Amino acid sequence: MIAPNPAAGPVKSRAKMSSNPLNVALIAAPGLNQEGDFEKVAAYMREAAPDVRPSVWTDRHYRWQKYLLAARPTFAFSPVPTKRFVLPRGVIAQGKPLAKSEEYAALERAGIPIPRYRLLTEENPRPTDLPTLGEYVVLKPDRGGRGAMVKIVRSGRAKWEPAETRIDGECDGLLAQEFIYTGAWPISYRVTTLYGQVLWSLKQEASHDRAPLPGPSAFKQAGGVTVVSNSKGCTMALNFDREVIEFAERAHQLALPDVPLLGIDVIRDATSGKLYVVELNSIGYVWHFSSPLGLRAQKEFGFSLDGQFDGLRKAATILADKARELAA
Repeated sequence: MIAPNPAAGPVKSRAKMSSNPLNVALIAAPGLNQEGDFEKVAAYMREAAPDVRPSVWTDRHYRWQKYLLAARPTFAFSPVPTKRFVLPRGVIAQGKPLAKSEEYAALERAGIPIPRYRLLTEENPRPTDLPTLGEYVVLKPDRGGRGAMVKIVRSGRAKWEPAETRIDGECDGLLAQEFIYTGAWPISYRVTTLYGQVLWSLKQEASHDRAPLPGPSAFKQAGGVTVVSNSKGCTMALNFDREVIEFAERAHQLALPDVPLLGIDVIRDATSGKLYVVELNSIGYVWHFSSPLGLRAQKEFGFSLDGQFDGLRKAATILADKARELAA
C-alpha cells in the first residue's frame, strides 16, 4: 500500500531546464476548477522551475492580452477542451471528447484489460452474439452525460433504443458491456492522472442501505440492486492501493499518452481479483480539487484530494516538464 505523505515535496523533474524561458498558460474553466488552484500550481512552478513563466487564464476570448504570450515558446494546459481561448503561438494540451468505444479501442490496442463489450446502434440494434458476454450485461451510453441511464439487463433483451439515446435529433450508440461482479455492493476506483502520473485516487462503494447482490448472477433474488458504485448514498475514501494506481497510470501512458488529464475508472473482479478499466473520461472533467462536485465530496467525507499526494505541487512539476518538451 502507498502511505499518504501530504508533506512530500514535488516529484523530480524528468527534463533538463531550458536555456531560454518558456511560457506555461494554465487555463481554468468556469464550473470545473477555481482559478486559485492554478495560482497555486503557478507558484509551485516558480519555486521549482525558474526557466518557466506560468500565468493563469480563463477560457474566454482575449482581444489583446493573449499576445503577451507570443514573445516566447508557449505550452498551455486546459483540463477540458477550450471553447474561446485562442493561443497566438504554441501548443494547447487539452481534454479530448472521445466516445467510450473510442477509449476502449485505444485500451485494446495497448493491451489494457477491459470488460468485453458490443456497440449497439440504430443500424445494428441487437448484435446476435450478445449472449457471449454473459447472462447479464451493463447497458450505458457510448457518450457519457447524455441522459441515458446505466442499467443491468439480460443479454437476450439488450437492444438499442432511440428514446434513451437521442439528443438534439442525433442517435448515439449504446454499449452492452460484460458485467463484472465487484462484490455485494458495487465498488470502483477513480484514479486521476496527469500525463500518466497519479494526482489523486478515490475508492467508491455503493450504499449498504441498498439491496446487496450476493453473487454475479443473483439478480432474480435481489431485486432493485444497483450496478453503479457512485449512486445516491455511496461512500468515498482516499485510495492508496498501489496495484490499482499503477494499473491506471500504465493505462494512461499506453492508451492515450497525448491526452493530458484522465479520470480512470477501475474495477476489480471480486472472484478473480483481475483489474479492468471501464472508463477514461478523456474529455477532462475530472480536475476535482476545487470543482463543485469535488468540494462537496471532500467536505462530506473529510479528505483532501490535494493532500493525498501533494497533487497540485506534483502537477506543477509534470506540466513544467511537458512545457520543456512541447512548447513552441
